[in-house]
Amino acid sequence: MKNDTNWQSIGLGIIAIAMLGGIIIGLFHEIGQAPWRFIGILIALFGTLFTVAGNLNIQIRNEQKPKKVEIYDKVINFFFDSILASKLGKMPKTEDELAQGFSDMTPDLILWASDEVLKLHI
Repeated sequence: MKNDTNWQSIGLGIIAIAMLGGIIIGLFHEIGQAPWRFIGILIALFGTLFTVAGNLNIQIRNEQKPKKVEIYDKVINFFFDSILASKLGKMPKTEDELAQGFSDMTPDLILWASDEVLKLHI
């Protein structure tokens, strides 16, 4: 997945460079002949760029979602297993087990958590 994203970033960079080149050529060459057509094309190109960038962000979020769900599922299960252990007929976790569990989950939370979650825990 990382390799695909790199190729997409390179593609977006090439598109941006081509757009800048077209703008520069248009400003120095075509603007005197047909300014309204040029402005329309320019607006269409920027609209396309924003659409492609938005779609890339959505794609990245969708690729990360399964991993985030896995991490959050692990945290919630640990939390409820710790709190409800005695009601489920299990032995409650000791303080060392709780500390070890939270210690094991912290790197995943830091890596995959949203900014809001990180602000709550930092």
